[in-house]
Order: sequence, then C-alpha cells, then structure tokens
Amino acid sequence: MKNVISYDIRYAKGNYGAADVAVIRVKEGKAGEVMDSLENRKDDRITEFRNYDVYDSYDIAFNAEIYQEGELVVMLMLSEDDKAKAKEIVNNYIP
Repeated sequence: MKNVISYDIRYAKGNYGAADVAVIRVKEGKAGEVMDSLENRKDDRITEFRNYDVYDSYDIAFNAEIYQEGELVVMLMLSEDDKAKAKEIVNNYIP
C-alpha cells in the first residue's frame, strides 16, 4: 500500500461472474505501478474465467478498462453498458 492514499474496491465472487470495480487514489508518480497491479488482477480474472465462463465473464474480464483520471486509477471490469455508466459516474462525480 506504499503507492496508495485510499481506495475502494468491489468485486464479485467467481460463481457470480466478473463485476470488479477499483477506484484508487494514488500517491504522486505512482499511478504506473498501481496500474500494473490492476493489469495483473485483470490477467488473473481472465485466467479464472477461461475455462469457467459464467455470464460472459471471460469477455468482461478481457475487456476491462484500466485508466487514470487525475489522481485516481480506475479499473472497470463490467459489462459494456455497466462500464459506460460507471465511467460516467467516475468522470462526473469523483474529483
């Protein structure tokens, strides 16, 4: 947690498909390291759902979006509709 100021991470257990959201406030200059960690998480979820693709979880994990918004690093591993709505919330309501 040396790179993180604060965070909120929510995820679904594998039985219920992929629905992972992470919003992480990072220390200055540490966004790249945090994004790498989230890429590892994404890869883990892709592997998890490769042979157990419940509720299109493999595609959801594969198409997860990880990006930086100011001092936040965000991962949205959601269906395309939900991802668009979540991104709008992050961009409009979280400073």
